[in-house]
Amino acid sequence: MKTIVIFGEIMGRLCAENFQRFSQSMPGKLDMTFAGAEANVAASISMLGRKAKFVTALPNNEMTAACLSTLKGIDLDVSGIKKVGYGCFGLYFVERGANQRPSRVMYILLYR
Repeated sequence: MKTIVIFGEIMGRLCAENFQRFSQSMPGKLDMTFAGAEANVAASISMLGRKAKFVTALPNNEMTAACLSTLKGIDLDVSGIKKVGYGCFGLYFVERGANQRPSRVMYILLYR
């Protein structure tokens, strides 16, 4: 079986609990997962039973270790992820929709 190679970014996804708006949940707890369009495609391919390899660069820190552990847990090949001594994760915040209220996504830009 051939391996599908996906290039892209992995982002941190922060989500308010229990379908709350941020104004209701903050200050408080947020759920964090790893996501991003390309990472989601790679994860989906792997979870569907195909061989997939993700290629990107991430900072060499504990957040990357947690991310790699998560990706390995779904049998995604992470040998193409290079750990570098600089950089950061992109972050985005999600308010999940409830009933007639749509979800909202808010991106932030981090500069170094």
